[in-house]
This record gives sequence, structure tokens and C-alpha cells, in this order.
Amino acid sequence: VHGDLLPGNLLVGEDGAPSAVLDFDGAGIGDPACDLIVAWSVLNEAGRRVLRESCGASDAMWARGRAHALSQAMIFLPYYEGRHADGEAVAWRQLREILGEDAVK
Repeated sequence: VHGDLLPGNLLVGEDGAPSAVLDFDGAGIGDPACDLIVAWSVLNEAGRRVLRESCGASDAMWARGRAHALSQAMIFLPYYEGRHADGEAVAWRQLREILGEDAVK
């Protein structure tokens, strides 16, 4: 698994399509659902449907991916507070996508 699929670790071409993945410092053996973090850190609801269908994620795998994304966002915010504005924005986006707009103020 890559383990850190956030916007800052993805190169996107001029056409908007991903062209490369960076930062393999956290790569290793683990739950492949970890790499589904990208579903909530980068994609919207329509994109998540396409990703889930294309990778064939079961309900359990999808739930684990969502839990990994939630955990990552909750760890990121206090650790980088005031020091990484782009990362904070991604973490807040993940929380809104996972918990809903009304749950995250």
C-alpha cells in the first residue's frame, strides 16, 4: 500500500488526469483499503462511485477505507494545525465528505 494518497502526493496532468504518485515513504505491506483514502481526500461522490466500482471494493473494504480516511484526517489536523494550510483544507474536506456538512463546522 502507498498509505498516504493525498492530493499533495499526486501529480496531475494538464488534462486533469492523474499522471504519477509520489512520496512512497509510507509504502509497505498492509490493508489495501488504506489506499482508498483517495476516495475522500480527492474525489467527489461521483468519483467515489467510479473508483469503488472499478476496484471492486466490497462493503467491508470500503468501510475500512473510509475509516482510514477519517483516522488520517483526525490525526492530521492537530498535528499540522497552523503549519500546513493545504493539508488542513484536505483534512477538513475529508471530514465533511465522510461525516457530512452538518457534522463538520
